[in-house]
Amino acid sequence: IDLERRGRSLETALGLATPDHLWQDSGDVFAIFEHCFNAVFLAELLFRLGVLHTRFFYDPDICRADYFNMFDFFVVLLCTVDLWVLPAFNGSVQGNMTFVRLVRLVRLTRGLKVIRVMKAFAKLRILLRTVVASFLSLFWSMVLLSILMFGAAIFLCQMLQQTLEDEDVDLELRRWIFEYYGTSSRASLTMFEFTHSGGWPNYSRRIIEEVHPAYGLFYVLYVSIVVFAVTRIITALFLRDTLQVAASDADMMIQENLQKTKKYVGRLQQLFELADESGDGMLTYDELEQICKYPEVRMYMHMLELDFYEVQGLFTLLDTGRGNVSLAEFIAGVMRLKGQARSIDMVAMGDTCDRIHRRCAGIEKQVGRQAHALEGMRP
Repeated sequence: IDLERRGRSLETALGLATPDHLWQDSGDVFAIFEHCFNAVFLAELLFRLGVLHTRFFYDPDICRADYFNMFDFFVVLLCTVDLWVLPAFNGSVQGNMTFVRLVRLVRLTRGLKVIRVMKAFAKLRILLRTVVASFLSLFWSMVLLSILMFGAAIFLCQMLQQTLEDEDVDLELRRWIFEYYGTSSRASLTMFEFTHSGGWPNYSRRIIEEVHPAYGLFYVLYVSIVVFAVTRIITALFLRDTLQVAASDADMMIQENLQKTKKYVGRLQQLFELADESGDGMLTYDELEQICKYPEVRMYMHMLELDFYEVQGLFTLLDTGRGNVSLAEFIAGVMRLKGQARSIDMVAMGDTCDRIHRRCAGIEKQVGRQAHALEGMRP
């Protein structure tokens, strides 16, 4: 917004527009906001440095430097120098330090910090990581496209030289051909626009209709091979890299799992409230049995990946021994039934084995005590 204000001021100074007092009088307001925001950023940085100390730059637990924190440190430092240190110098010194004005551009990069922490920019972060991860592929893809575009440009430039030299050809047509194909540089720029702008008919139709129809074969082959096939192959490669980066993005996977879990818990709560006819916050076997008689409820439970064959077995797995189940116990029990071993049969088998183990352990203790008592009764 501040750049917009300055641009409007320059527009007025150049005589391109009438003075706008609303923009002219807002300079002090933007300056106040700029100083306030920089003070907040500096206080945040100092607080984090005071708490983390050297861990702010390097985390010994994972043996890795935090480049985002380094980036943040230098951005805040440069902004502080630009706002509060440089104005202290006189005009002559500032004239010798013109390059320092580039510091103002660095402040814009602070917005990149939001990409790694805000959920709304998760997709953008993945795209940036994809570009970085596939930089080598991007380089060679551009090299291949450049070779193809330059080769096509040289071919057209050479072939159309005869038309440019032919005085029998209409002068306006020759000027048009020279504008787009007259030199190697012009032809290269034309083929670049031809390939990437999507407006290739504007650069080919007059050549085909007014110079020679045989050029149509060249343009058809170029559009089919380069504009269509090669560019889409490159797009597919980048899509593959994007999917791989997205699959390995830990932050995004955590966010997606949290969202899925939250949504799943919300649906379980709806099911619990629907089954709890008494409204006392406790689910009994009779209430669960009654609600499970409805096919719609069974279908809803199947949608929640909660498949079971008998209500008694499900309630036994959820019950802790009181004869009723609270909302927290219901959610915890159902979540235990989900996952790789979400089949209730497998969980029921494990639960039965645990009960048998506890009963066997009790029998073993009783037998041991009786054996010890019998040994004491021997004469």
